Amino acid sequence: MATYTDIRSAAFLAVALTALLTVSCEKEDGGLPVSADACRAGLTLVVSAPQTRSAVTPHESDVVTLDLLAFRASDGLLDASARVSGGADRVSAEVSAGVPLRWKVVANAPAGAFGSVTSESAFDSALTSLTDGGPSSLVMWSAGELTVTEGQGPVSAPLSRYACKVSVESLEVRWLDTFTVPPAVTLERAVLVNVVGTAPYSGVPQAGGVWYNRMGVDPDLPADVGDMTVAEYGSVRVASSGALSVASPLYCMPNPVSNNDNSANAPEWTPRSTRVALELLVDGVPNWYPVDLPSMECNRHYVIRRLVIDGPGSQGPDFPVTREDLSFTVEVVPWTDEAVELPAFGD
Repeated sequence: MATYTDIRSAAFLAVALTALLTVSCEKEDGGLPVSADACRAGLTLVVSAPQTRSAVTPHESDVVTLDLLAFRASDGLLDASARVSGGADRVSAEVSAGVPLRWKVVANAPAGAFGSVTSESAFDSALTSLTDGGPSSLVMWSAGELTVTEGQGPVSAPLSRYACKVSVESLEVRWLDTFTVPPAVTLERAVLVNVVGTAPYSGVPQAGGVWYNRMGVDPDLPADVGDMTVAEYGSVRVASSGALSVASPLYCMPNPVSNNDNSANAPEWTPRSTRVALELLVDGVPNWYPVDLPSMECNRHYVIRRLVIDGPGSQGPDFPVTREDLSFTVEVVPWTDEAVELPAFGD
């Protein structure tokens, strides 16, 4: 079976997977094990992570804990599991040798997250939360298939984050050029609304039942969620129509929903697209400029390189703005630690 992760990037988190130790089981004259179930071998995963404005940003690639789960390919039952913590770079377990296995590696999962998992289907359907990693790490995973044999060489597999990253890089308020006496404009916040709060450990996004900032900014957000979904700029003055750098990464779980529901045409809550919105005060009046994000996948970076404002905003982050008053494109790029140079838009 193919791995769950096909994401390749210039710099990615690599897991070197090596079967170690001598197979310790009785053998027939022909050299084959008497019983594959009775034959165990050591499996060691060695983890290395590349170095990479919410508090989690400096820790996007940190590995704090590792969980290893190995399932039998024949029936999906758990064959072995192990956990290490304290920032260790490897995790080991004794697994069945000579038996096709499907392994899962999860970094930074909460303690006890897999205590009740006894099958691959149970693992795939269990949920990880946006808050599981906390401000010091993000939950990551990798998966693959392996038959452990004596002398098994290393197997490489990339770790991927369950979460998504969203960035608005620069802002241009060209609307200011239309005034003889420009209004006072300040940049207040960048927010994510309609944020999915969980993702299955399988890595296949689901909308689920946990949403944050539904149709607006929830004033009672858990501290970690507020830190990852709201960026406060502290009333930065926008004095001209020139480009203003506003990059401040936000984070969410992937939202597979992509529709046109918003607070104007669907004022009662329905599952809807995640939106990133900037709040500007224009002569003290809030103006919101939301951008709809497409159907989202794990470990992707959704980037608005340049947000150009040509008119008034809307009353809230879930209300649309007249298309002529706002121009942008959304780029979906691998979540890497290297800059991706792409053409500007809106020119």
